[in-house]
Amino acid sequence: MCQQLVSKLEANHYTSEKKFIDDLDGNEMDYLDMVLENELDYAKNVQNDIRVQELNEVFEQLF
Repeated sequence: MCQQLVSKLEANHYTSEKKFIDDLDGNEMDYLDMVLENELDYAKNVQNDIRVQELNEVFEQLF
């Protein structure tokens, strides 16, 4: 799935994050949601507040 997302990014040359997100299908959204949850948990566990804030901003854009 990761390679599929990279290929999509390379092939489409999105002008914004929003346009990329709008082009994701359900499986791609589910995958990114899972990865984002794991990354958020890790950032919280190591008390990396800056990374938590950044990841929360990504989450808000996705959903």
